Formats: sequence, structure tokens, C-alpha cells
Amino acid sequence: MSMKTFESLNPATGDVIGVFPQTSAKEVDEAVAKANVASEHWASLSFRKRGIILRDWASILTREIESSADLIHRETGKPISDARLEVSIAIEHIGWAAKYAPKVLSDQSRP
Repeated sequence: MSMKTFESLNPATGDVIGVFPQTSAKEVDEAVAKANVASEHWASLSFRKRGIILRDWASILTREIESSADLIHRETGKPISDARLEVSIAIEHIGWAAKYAPKVLSDQSRP
């Protein structure tokens, strides 16, 4: 891991909200390779299993809506109400994907 870091600042206040490692090109390549492996694993799962995972994720986001909204608020400077709405919309989209992915991603061609 690189020793260099960078700060994430709240654009509304300038406060430091986090310090993160600055990655090298090699580390980025390694992360992309790991993501590709994870993507292949995800693709190997049935729609039913993916739906279960997506619903679990939506459930976690629902429980953590305030902390997620607070993080978005601090990272972007947007009002907390907008951040809550953003998380709520994400939860709705995840739920939609869990419910309808088997239908919209089936092998049938659509006219």
C-alpha cells in the first residue's frame, strides 16, 4: 500500500472528513483485477441468488440511511434532506433490480 495520502474535504465547510491512501498505478491494476474476478463470480450466480443479495443490501442501506446520508452530506456539501433522498432512491432502484432483473435480463429478444 502506498504511503502517500490525500484528504477528502467537505466542500461546504472545508473540514477534513477523511484521509485516504493514494494508490499507485500497480495498485489500481490489482484492484481492477480483483473487481473482474468478483464480476465473474457475480455473473455465475442465479438471478434468484442475486436478488437475495440485492434485497439484503437494500435492507442494510435502509437501516443505515442516516449514516449514509450524513456521509453524502459531508462529502458533497448537499443538504442532508437531499442526501436522504439520494439514498432512498438508491434503495428503490436496488429493490427494482432485485425484483425485475430476471425478466428484463432474460435471453428472450424483445420486439
